[in-house]
Amino acid sequence: MRKVFGIILIFILILAIYPKESYALRNIMEQGDSFLNDAQTRYEEERAAGENPIGIERDGLVEVTQTLYNIFFTIGLFIAIGVATVLGIQFVIGSAEEKAKIKESLIPFVIGCIVVFGSFGIWRIFIEVGNSLMQ
Repeated sequence: MRKVFGIILIFILILAIYPKESYALRNIMEQGDSFLNDAQTRYEEERAAGENPIGIERDGLVEVTQTLYNIFFTIGLFIAIGVATVLGIQFVIGSAEEKAKIKESLIPFVIGCIVVFGSFGIWRIFIEVGNSLMQ
């Protein structure tokens, strides 16, 4: 358990010390925005010309990614609740040896929950940092 807290503390310190200005991240964000803006412009031009647009509509792309995130997050949530329920029931009705095995399996479960539930927060941090670098 000390190792997990140590790793989390080191990660937080690296994020705090890491320079806010990153050329690579800025470059990636600029290229992504340029791509989406070009695609949006093409989409609007084709639509205005009465053609069937094949470009990327930016709002539609945002909506799809948010929908996918919500679906995967919900699946992860139900899996975590199911595993926690099974482990809890096994812990309550298990013998001393089984309880020890269940306690050993709790570490990967907790790490998995941190990854699943923390992934959105980590993703939002990167997006917010990228957006602040662009301004």
